[in-house]
Amino acid sequence: MNQYNLSIEFEDEASNEIFDVSFVPFFKGDTGPQGEPGKDGKDGSNGTNGTNGTNGSNGHDGAPGKSAYEVWVAAGHTGTVADFLGSLQGKPGLDGEDGADGKDGTNGKDGTDGTNGTNGVDGHDGQSTYALWLALGNTGTQADFIAAQRGPAGADGKDGVDGKDGAAGTGLTNRQVWVSGTTYNPSDYTFSPNSSGNTSMWIAKGSTPYLSTIAPKDDPTHWVEFQAPAGADGKSVELQKTSTAVQWRQTGGNWADLFTLASVTGTNGTNGTDGADGKDGKGVSTVAVTYQAGTSGTSAPSGSWVSAVPAVTKGQFLWTRTVTTLTDATSVTAYSVAYQPLDGAKGADGTNGTNGTDGADGDAGAAGRGIQSVAVTYQMSASGTTTPTGTWTSTIPTLTKGQYLWVRTVLTLTDTTTVTSYNVSYQGADGAKGTDGTSPNLASPGAIGSTTPGSGKFTDLTATGTLTGFPGRLLNVRVITATQVYNKTAGTNAVIVEAIGGGGGGGGVPAAASSQSATAGGGSAGSYAKVYLTSGFDGVTVTIGAPGAGGPAGGAGTAGGTTSFGSLITCPGGNGAAAGWSVTLLNTFPNASPPVAPTVTAGAVLAAFAGWSGFMVGLVTTPGSFSTSGYGANSPLGQGGVPRATAAPGLPGSGYGAGGSGGNAPAGGNAAQKGGDGTQGVCLVYEFA
Repeated sequence: MNQYNLSIEFEDEASNEIFDVSFVPFFKGDTGPQGEPGKDGKDGSNGTNGTNGTNGSNGHDGAPGKSAYEVWVAAGHTGTVADFLGSLQGKPGLDGEDGADGKDGTNGKDGTDGTNGTNGVDGHDGQSTYALWLALGNTGTQADFIAAQRGPAGADGKDGVDGKDGAAGTGLTNRQVWVSGTTYNPSDYTFSPNSSGNTSMWIAKGSTPYLSTIAPKDDPTHWVEFQAPAGADGKSVELQKTSTAVQWRQTGGNWADLFTLASVTGTNGTNGTDGADGKDGKGVSTVAVTYQAGTSGTSAPSGSWVSAVPAVTKGQFLWTRTVTTLTDATSVTAYSVAYQPLDGAKGADGTNGTNGTDGADGDAGAAGRGIQSVAVTYQMSASGTTTPTGTWTSTIPTLTKGQYLWVRTVLTLTDTTTVTSYNVSYQGADGAKGTDGTSPNLASPGAIGSTTPGSGKFTDLTATGTLTGFPGRLLNVRVITATQVYNKTAGTNAVIVEAIGGGGGGGGVPAAASSQSATAGGGSAGSYAKVYLTSGFDGVTVTIGAPGAGGPAGGAGTAGGTTSFGSLITCPGGNGAAAGWSVTLLNTFPNASPPVAPTVTAGAVLAAFAGWSGFMVGLVTTPGSFSTSGYGANSPLGQGGVPRATAAPGLPGSGYGAGGSGGNAPAGGNAAQKGGDGTQGVCLVYEFA
């Protein structure tokens, strides 16, 4: 094989310089077999000698150009010159068919030498292979041109022979939810909660069956928890139902039928056979509810059962018996028990608790009920316990002594329902007639009842004079409002003492919580006594009961002080009302209970009774928007504080021995309010000659 040199030129586009590469070798194929001799050619005629041409001028030397290898490296390739040459060599082409041998021609006669012709003009510089490549319609850089010289990649090789199948694996058997007492085989799997409380997959371990009585999470010897690796976040799948099919799609994709509705609609099943007739039921024939008070809350009382609720003494139990008689003549008896508690001793004030965190907003409550109207009417009755059935009037009727005045208050709410309450007061009857006194001796200013006239005569009574000479006449009235020693007026032989204790304070209320109301009752009046004394009254100490203070915001009112006339008359003060509280339901708040009755140790008692409770209790009618506080109790010598229907403190009483009204916070968010003060006690002494 012979080797030849090939000259390749490149043109630099930036400088239009031509670079000659003269060292690139190429190879010629082997010589083919001898061809057949060619036909003899004709002898050519001798040519004339040509004239010698003139020498052409030397061309300009070109700038040294880069070799093709240097251009290849500059294009970003790496490697040796051999690597570069290897990149230019395509795959060997197919061998061409051998041509037919030509016949040898006969040698012609040598012609005479012609004369030398003149040198031709220097030709233009030829184009580089890169420029020719571009001229053929290709585009790209020199690197693209060099890359284009590589032959196409060879075809993919044939697939290799498949490998042999592996040995069969051991499968898992689904045993559903784990059940204690079940025998499980190795490679069984079941579902049971893990230590986090989540349902997990558990696989039985070991080589023999196992009777499982311990939950898998607590039996690592026989169970292993299967935990699949976390997968990549997938797209959400959405479902929708059309009139003909249930469709699905990944979020943002197109809807496609998952299944048609027609494909899941089965044919109607045959009707089942009628069931057997049930046993006849037992209906309720009658229900009888009766009541009885008892001392035990666990053993039913053995006394008489009554149809009306009896009065229950504090510390006892109210039993309710319900006897239901069925249509088959059998009966069912049920009991319920309620306790009437004793008054407990006042406990010590507890320390204030820390404020709790705000709770989440509750669901919106039903529409509240406000007061639409208030109607107050009156009626007189002979009973103080049975509501009268006569005509109610809007004005107070003239009361007959010994009768009761009933006051009916009807609140009409915004939902058209009504709330009715009653209050009762008594018009006292005249007391029994006293025994007739003895006739006075009109002839003498001596003692009343003297049967023997004295030597004197009547003292004249003039418009400007003083009435003298009549024993038993009223000399003076002493109004004692501060503690002191009583010394009678000269000439006083008998006194009527009228005393009353201080009035109790009304209850205070806390701030009303959201959608709630807070109100409190009023204080009670002091006890009252009126006594006729003929001896032992001079020089006694008179103590005047102080007024009870209204309860502070959220606190109870205090009791009024005791008024006493020596040791002869003692009148306790009225009780303070309990503290109110915030409520969400319609509710009542009682006024203070009456104090104990007065004590009288001497003289003739003209009147003596415990102080009264307030006229009307505290009442919440529309939680969150409306409530009224309780009245302070009236006394024989004073008027109690009137109730409050707005957010305000209770009002004090007036006069002597009256109670203060309760505080009120009718709407959610209203501030806490104090109760009204009671009024002080007093002692009135009527002095008689």
